[in-house]
Amino acid sequence: MPLFPLLSFAFILTCSHVYGTKYVINVTTSRRLFSGTDAHVNINLIGSNGASTGSIRLHNSHRDFEFGRTDTFYRDAKYVGHLKAVKIYRNNNGAFPNWHLARITASYKGSPLYTFYFNRWIAAWRWVTVYEQNECRAGIAKCQHVCIDTKHKYYCACRQGYKLDGPYKCQDVNECTTGKHECDLKSTTCSNKVGNYSCPCRNGYKRYKWYGQWRYKCEDIDECSSETHSNKCEKLTTTCQNKIGSYACQCKTGYQPGQSPYKCEDVDECTSGKHKCDNQTTSCNNLDGSYVCLCKTGYEATQDQSLYKCQAKQCNESVPLGMESGQISNQSLTASSNYFKFPAWKARLNSGMAKSWYAFAEDRHPWIQVGLEKLTWLKAVATQGKMFSFFVKTYELAYSTDEVTWFTYGELDENNKKVGKVFNGNTDPYKVVKVELDKPVYTRFVRLYPQSWNDGVALKLELYGCSPE
Repeated sequence: MPLFPLLSFAFILTCSHVYGTKYVINVTTSRRLFSGTDAHVNINLIGSNGASTGSIRLHNSHRDFEFGRTDTFYRDAKYVGHLKAVKIYRNNNGAFPNWHLARITASYKGSPLYTFYFNRWIAAWRWVTVYEQNECRAGIAKCQHVCIDTKHKYYCACRQGYKLDGPYKCQDVNECTTGKHECDLKSTTCSNKVGNYSCPCRNGYKRYKWYGQWRYKCEDIDECSSETHSNKCEKLTTTCQNKIGSYACQCKTGYQPGQSPYKCEDVDECTSGKHKCDNQTTSCNNLDGSYVCLCKTGYEATQDQSLYKCQAKQCNESVPLGMESGQISNQSLTASSNYFKFPAWKARLNSGMAKSWYAFAEDRHPWIQVGLEKLTWLKAVATQGKMFSFFVKTYELAYSTDEVTWFTYGELDENNKKVGKVFNGNTDPYKVVKVELDKPVYTRFVRLYPQSWNDGVALKLELYGCSPE
């Protein structure tokens, strides 16, 4: 016998072990002509972790390993876990040592049935290795995550949150970019993780107190509530208004948006015209966030304490206002027209029979105007004509505080509508006719509009009233 087979067989005998794990080993010889063997057979079971049972002798009797026969062996050996491979060995003893092996199965208590297909002639004096039919169970599959065994091969699969990158390797699935997530994008953002994802709340939202399915959705934070006070609104100029996922600082009355979203600027109602002050009797004074209407000189608060309007201060006198005395200057007297020698400033009561204001005959709407030094209560008017036959028979009055807006002194007609009142003037050129106003007016400018006259529009006049202190 050659030296190498002897050394191999000695090694087999030396490495034989007996342990407490009982293996059930089924050896099936092929159904081929001369497939049986008389040789001695040894087996070595290899675990998926690389552990080995060592050589196990399988011979029971001379009838083992015959044509088409399955022989069952019960052997105690070292526990090696899941079986990955099996090694088979035969010597060259007997009359018919050649052997065609079909398959071997092995199992132990609580394990699956491991199957190893040979379907070949087993050469003598050498170990022949075959791997288990289930590559997944044998641990020889290259799958990174999950191995799926089939009859003739295996497939690789990935755990949730991953996808195949080639036949064996898995890579992370970015659920956020692919849209394969359940995050409520209105209240959360999608944050990818290796093999998974999360839904962190957006600014202005918070996690629900109870978890459940709401791990994909958040609820609004009321930044304006007394519990959170998580807003930046300035309390003096703004009020906080909660919105879904945010809040806004709304300007209070008297303020307007500025450069800061959290603070408003004062509205100058006086310069912008956004006030209710009566321009005739009051002046607008701006305040921070508001304004106040102050009574102008000569005016005082009304009896109903109006915030926007004042009334003229009262005075009880009715004295000449300065036409006859000259207190009213010549520059304060104007007219629609006049002849060269009869200007408006000559219309002073009792200044002489030949003196007066005298309008052009062509002037179809003549008027004469008196400008007073300050606001004054007008209570009466006196008129006088010019020598010979010139005098004004009837006239109307108009008044103004600013010489821009004019009001006609009026009275109610039969239909209770206000119409301009026509005053009766002179009936001759010399006599002074004084008329009292039923309702005195508070004014600075007075116009007399002649309505009818004798021979020509010529008159002198005096105004009566008083100015409050």
